[in-house]
Amino acid sequence: MSKIRYTLTPEHKDKDNLWKVDIILHHHYERRVIPTSIYATSKDIRGDRDNELKGRVLRDTMDLCRLYRQRLEHLQLREYELDIDTVYKLITAQSEVDIDFIGFAEHWIENRSKKKGIADYKVALKGFRKFVGKDSFPCSRMSAQLLKDFERSLSDRPCAADKYPRAVRRIFNDIREMYNDNDTSSLFVRRNVDHWKVDKPYFPARGHRALTVQQIRDIAAVPDEKQHNSRRNLARDAFLISFMTMGTNAVDLYGCEYDKEGNITYERAKVKDRRADKGRIVIRVHPCLKPLIEKYKAGRLDPRKVFRFFRRYKNTRTFNGTLSTGLREIGKIIGVPDLTFYAARHSMATIATNDLGINKYVVHEMLNHRIHLFRVTDRYLRQSFDEINDANFRLLDYVFGGREEEGTRNTFVDPDGEFGCSVFVDSLEEVEDSLVSLRYMVIPQDKLPEDKWRVIMRMTFMDESVDIPTSIIVGKDGLNKNFEITDGSIIDRCETLLKQCEQELKDIDLAEVNCIKDLLDKLNGGK
Repeated sequence: MSKIRYTLTPEHKDKDNLWKVDIILHHHYERRVIPTSIYATSKDIRGDRDNELKGRVLRDTMDLCRLYRQRLEHLQLREYELDIDTVYKLITAQSEVDIDFIGFAEHWIENRSKKKGIADYKVALKGFRKFVGKDSFPCSRMSAQLLKDFERSLSDRPCAADKYPRAVRRIFNDIREMYNDNDTSSLFVRRNVDHWKVDKPYFPARGHRALTVQQIRDIAAVPDEKQHNSRRNLARDAFLISFMTMGTNAVDLYGCEYDKEGNITYERAKVKDRRADKGRIVIRVHPCLKPLIEKYKAGRLDPRKVFRFFRRYKNTRTFNGTLSTGLREIGKIIGVPDLTFYAARHSMATIATNDLGINKYVVHEMLNHRIHLFRVTDRYLRQSFDEINDANFRLLDYVFGGREEEGTRNTFVDPDGEFGCSVFVDSLEEVEDSLVSLRYMVIPQDKLPEDKWRVIMRMTFMDESVDIPTSIIVGKDGLNKNFEITDGSIIDRCETLLKQCEQELKDIDLAEVNCIKDLLDKLNGGK
C-alpha cells in the first residue's frame, strides 16, 4: 500500500535553524522524495517533539499531503499495481505516462470476477492479445483504427467481431476516466477511441439458428456412443431437454429445481437481477421428458435438484463448453455443421409459431420474455403458467408423436423404418447391446494409506461381476463426496484403459464363453 508523509531536511544552522519540508512517497518498499517550496524555522517545530511541524507551516504541508493522497486514491492502486516512478509522475502531474493496457485490463477483469458477463471480457482480452502478438501494449498506441483492424481480423466470426472490440473499448475508456480524472486537469491518457464504430451491428438472421421438426427428430435419433462419459450423448440429451422445457438455457438447466407439485422451476439467470419476478418460470413435465429426467436425476445428492449436471461439472462454463463440443459432433451427423445449444430455444419458438400457429405472445411467455406493452397490466395479474405449459405439451406431441397412457414415453414412428419402430425411445435409453459392460470406479471401503484409493475396473458378463485392480491410484482431492472420480488426468488414464479393454473384447467370440471366468482366461491369453 502506498503512503505519503513529510520529512524535514536541515538547510543550514544559525540562529533561526532553517529546515526544508519534503514529501516522501512510499510504494512497494521503495521511496521517492517530492520536493516542495515550504520551509520551516525553529518556531514552526514543536519543542517537545523532534521534526514535527505546527501552525501555518503544518497546515500548508498537510494540505499538500492531502492532495497527493487524493491523487493516489484516484489511481486505485489496490486494483492496478504500478511501479513507483509511474506513481510519482502521475501524482505530481509532471508528464504523460504510458500505461500498459493489457496489464491494466487483467487487473480490471480480476477485480470484477463476480460480475455477470465478465467471461466475455476475458475472451475479448485473449483475442486482443493474440491480435497484437504481445503480452503488453501501451495505451499510447491505442486508436480507433487499431480497433477497426481488430474488428476486421474477426470477420469470420461475426459475433466476436461485434463483441470483442466493444469490450476492449470499454476497458480503455475506464483507463482514461481513472487517470485523466485529476486535480491538475492533465491528460495522462491522450488517446481516444470513441470515433470507432462497428462496421455492421451483428444480429443473427431471423430463424437462422432454428431447426426443422425433422432435424429435431434426427437429433433424437442419433445413437448412443458406447463410451463412458460421452460428450456427444450428453449434448444430445441436454439439447432435447432444453427443447422440451421451452428453450431453457444451459445455465438454468444446471441449477433448476422441483417445486412442491413436482414441476421444474428456476429463475432465469439472464434476467433475474433485472426483473421484479426474477424471471421465474414453472414447467410441467411432459411424459417424453421423464426418461431424460430419470437418466440424469440428482437423486440423493440433492432431492430438490432436477439434474445432476452440477455434480459432474464444476461450473456452468465447463458444462457449456462440453455441450458445445458434443453438439459439433451431432451437427456433423445430422448435416448442421454450426449446431449450437441455443438452436433448441430458437427451434422451439419457431416451430410453435410457424407450424402450430401458437399465439406469438404465448411463445414470448414460453421463452420467459416479458412483453414491454403489458408491463403495467402484469402488476395486477396473478401469474399463471397453465397456458404456456398447455402450448408446450401441444408442441411436444406434434414433434415427438401422440401421447400414450400417462407416465409412458412418447415415441414417433420412422416412416421409412430405417431406425426401427421408435427412434425416440432408442435415443433416450442407455441400451447396452454388448453382453459385457465395463466401468471404472473406486470402492470407498478399500482405502489405502495417505487417503488414497486404487481404481478398479468392474466387468459384468451374464449377471456375473468381477473387480479387476488397476495400477491407477487416486487421492482424496481427485474424488467428490460420492467417491466419483473428478480428477481430469485420472479420468483420461481410466478412459484409455477402458478403450484398451474394449478393443481386446472385440477379438473374443462371446458365443464360446460360458462364464466370466472363461472370459478372463481369454483376456489373459488362456493363462
